[in-house]
Amino acid sequence: MSAALTRLTQRERQMLDALIQGKTDKEIASDLGVSPKTVSFHLGNIYRKLGVPNRRAAREKVATKPKNPPIHAKLGSFSH
Repeated sequence: MSAALTRLTQRERQMLDALIQGKTDKEIASDLGVSPKTVSFHLGNIYRKLGVPNRRAAREKVATKPKNPPIHAKLGSFSH
């Protein structure tokens, strides 16, 4: 997954960050000073590079999930 992220341009990473925050194309455009059509173009490139069909799949693909539960969660199951 990290290889796909490294192929994103700086602008694409900015847009992906905004997408992950749940912003709409119009909000992203306003924040970055571009048109919503430009946002749509960049998001299409992001989806292609990540190998996903849409924004929801992109969010799910880049979401960080811990591989192991926190150590305190493991210790909490023990009783004395």
